[in-house]
Amino acid sequence: MLYFHQIVFCLLFMTNFLFTAHRENQDNNYATQEKKSVPASQDHIKTDPVSPTLTPDDIRKKISERILQQFEQKEKFSKNEIEEMEMVLEAAPLKAQLIPQHLENPDILPGCEDFRSAYFIGAPGTGKTIAAKAIAYKMSQKGWNYKFISSTKLVEGYRNQTSIRIENELEHLMASGKPTIIIIDEISRLLEYADKENHDTGMSATAIWSFLDRQLRNPNFFLIGTMNSAEKLPEPFKNRIMSQSIQFEVNVNPELKIKHLRKRLTNKFCSLHEEVTDEFLKNELKKIDSCYGRSLIHLATLVVMQERINTNEPHLIITKKSITNGINEYLSNEKMLKLNVKIETDEERQERHHRENMIGNVVGNVASSIIVKILIEIFLRW
Repeated sequence: MLYFHQIVFCLLFMTNFLFTAHRENQDNNYATQEKKSVPASQDHIKTDPVSPTLTPDDIRKKISERILQQFEQKEKFSKNEIEEMEMVLEAAPLKAQLIPQHLENPDILPGCEDFRSAYFIGAPGTGKTIAAKAIAYKMSQKGWNYKFISSTKLVEGYRNQTSIRIENELEHLMASGKPTIIIIDEISRLLEYADKENHDTGMSATAIWSFLDRQLRNPNFFLIGTMNSAEKLPEPFKNRIMSQSIQFEVNVNPELKIKHLRKRLTNKFCSLHEEVTDEFLKNELKKIDSCYGRSLIHLATLVVMQERINTNEPHLIITKKSITNGINEYLSNEKMLKLNVKIETDEERQERHHRENMIGNVVGNVASSIIVKILIEIFLRW
């Protein structure tokens, strides 16, 4: 029995020895293959942590350029978008149209070197965002960078981190040292609703105006913020933007709308019939006073589609009938989509219920007192 155990032990020892030798042989083969894959002429990279290899100047320059490119605007506008921006800026308030002139030549507004931000306030569809982009595009032709920031992206996802994200975003944009226009769309979302779980309103407002204070006399910086309303902004911020606020109205000069509609309907593919006079267009456009900018482009598309339905000719000649039908369809779509119907918010609904309850209580108290008086009078007579 003893011999049997000795034999088993020897077999196990020999098996382990042979397996280890085979494994070492494979490792040597792999190491040899890896060494062969490296060309003999290639310099070895020093990996000494005490004295690391310096990055070559050309590589360091490419890395710096790549970092700066992250903050440069890469958006490309189509011809139609550029035309739309030009149209909207031409109809924008004169104060907004002065901004590019001020940035090109500070002497346009003498003594206003600290005019480094503007806030476009108006109802949806008045052209605030497009006008801001138009200014940024105009200055990009003069060598300025520009960045469009959506307030929603800064607010969502991180609880009480909005102020930190705002500060980091703004500081990184100015790190390039190049003239830069920053557009924050719906900036009011960063400053409203202090009771929201993911919002640190006070710190966000402080982060923005602290950054703006540091840029007051920086001729290579300008910020444009857009918002539908300023009613819910913190009071300190309202006081700070008093002189920089620009109100965008719904109504646009009728002559300007006629001019731009004619431009949209006159090209190598279509033209206006001679019966389409300015007086006719003025009367028709009165039906849709709020239609301008992007909406005017949509209207032109509806008019062209109406004309295409009536003819197969390669070149379209737009008639009165097509324009009238296009405007009627625009109104029909507007009604179907309820574009101009004000939607009641939760806060407005609560306020309405509160008012209704107060009125109900007052009416109930008055009615009760009248009934009591009548009953008393009846009792006394009885």
